[in-house]
Amino acid sequence: KRKESEVQLEVASVAGENLCSVVATSSWTGFQVKAAVEQVISVPAGARLQLTSQSQIVGDSMTVGELGLQSGMVLQVVMTSSAAGNYSVDGAVGDDKFTRLILNEDGSAGLYRRTHTGQRLRVTEYKKRGTWKHLGSDSVQVHMTALNTIWQSDSDDDVEKEAEHDETLVI
Repeated sequence: KRKESEVQLEVASVAGENLCSVVATSSWTGFQVKAAVEQVISVPAGARLQLTSQSQIVGDSMTVGELGLQSGMVLQVVMTSSAAGNYSVDGAVGDDKFTRLILNEDGSAGLYRRTHTGQRLRVTEYKKRGTWKHLGSDSVQVHMTALNTIWQSDSDDDVEKEAEHDETLVI
């Protein structure tokens, strides 16, 4: 059986700061390379490490050989938030009642809730805006600072109200 040759990869921040070196083989997957990097550098709680090489994302299932990585090549580390996304809290968009939480990569957040009460007041929509951040564990803190409320009914004109809001949630 032929011994695989080792590939020494340099790992740097997006700013170009050298962070570490990783020695891999051509059969290592992107997942294995990332795991080796995570053993050496500090990854903030809740963050996800991504690696790129020459503007190409190093996918978890692709091998070092498939990616064409060779000794001396530089991989760039990009930290992304694993929690960012669009979450359905209850119901589904389009239902009479639903709640959706949106956590953006830039740290902004939105909570959108729609209720249907029947009677004359047909629909109430709540749109809360604010910020979010990772806590030391797998939790996220959401701080809402603005509330926009819209009341819609069959018989009256829609009423919209914007107000300051101060609410902190830990999810």
